[in-house]
Amino acid sequence: MPDRKERCAENQYRFNAANERLRDLVEDRARPDQAIPFLCADDACLETVELKVGEYQSLHEDANVFVLVFGHDL
Repeated sequence: MPDRKERCAENQYRFNAANERLRDLVEDRARPDQAIPFLCADDACLETVELKVGEYQSLHEDANVFVLVFGHDL
């Protein structure tokens, strides 16, 4: 059975995959200045983080960086 740290890492990658799918869906439809609600990668959180598609793409140049609500520390 995975420990809490492993479960958190798995969840972060799942939220990241969901955000990638969301980005793929809106990328060609959203205006460059339009904020999109991306999911916080904290598995205990139900909040979103509003980012422009370009901001999200810049954030994810590093695959180990995740969208988090301010104050959430993974």
